Amino acid sequence: MAKLSAQLQRKSSHDRLALQRRRRLVVPHLTVYKWRYVSLASILHRISGLTLSGSLYGFATVYLLAPALGLHLDSTTLITAFGSLTSVAQVVLKFGVAMPFTYHGFNGLKHLMWDQGHFLNKKQGGRAAQVVLGASISASLGLALWEF
Repeated sequence: MAKLSAQLQRKSSHDRLALQRRRRLVVPHLTVYKWRYVSLASILHRISGLTLSGSLYGFATVYLLAPALGLHLDSTTLITAFGSLTSVAQVVLKFGVAMPFTYHGFNGLKHLMWDQGHFLNKKQGGRAAQVVLGASISASLGLALWEF
């Protein structure tokens, strides 16, 4: 520490600032905090929301531009294409569509509970995040395996 302060005293203010910035951690929160699912849940909520909105806007844009691009993207074509998939591929596709929707929905309900003042301590928050993940996986599997 004494060596650093001696170096800082000999240099100009601009050089001192540059030296301090070189020695500073770039992203200290990634090295200081321990990763847990509770902290990851917030990131996954944002990712699921972006996935849902991006998919909606992407599909809507392609659907609207389909006639101009010469694509046949009507309901009959989509149903026929989905029906031609193997049953395993259908379940995987349905799970992939259902998982962001159910996770974002259940996690949104958890956030509404937090707004009401429930599950705010560390242990309850961790448990609530685990319940959201379990409920999302269960609901997504149920929707993926459900047949009319």
